Amino acid sequence: MSFETEPVQDSPPVTSHAALQWHDRATDPSVSPGTAWVHAQRVDASGPLINVEIRLHRESQTLLLFDAGSITTVLALDELREDVYHAVKHALPEDHE
Repeated sequence: MSFETEPVQDSPPVTSHAALQWHDRATDPSVSPGTAWVHAQRVDASGPLINVEIRLHRESQTLLLFDAGSITTVLALDELREDVYHAVKHALPEDHE
């Protein structure tokens, strides 16, 4: 995985699990998930995602989930489970609705 080496201000820690998901799921993994988080749009969600902070990073077509002080999960928009899709569909780009 090749992420930029300079830390981005306000970039949260990323679990190794989320880093692997980022590498596998992001359409452009050339930036780090922490950098993507800083540039992503906050999403209000319901259902299974009510207790985590979520951000939509349009450039990589991913949702980044933050819990317990770290980015813990990266979800590809085109691979969302039905319950997750319905929790965030109001914030998705038109081609994913």
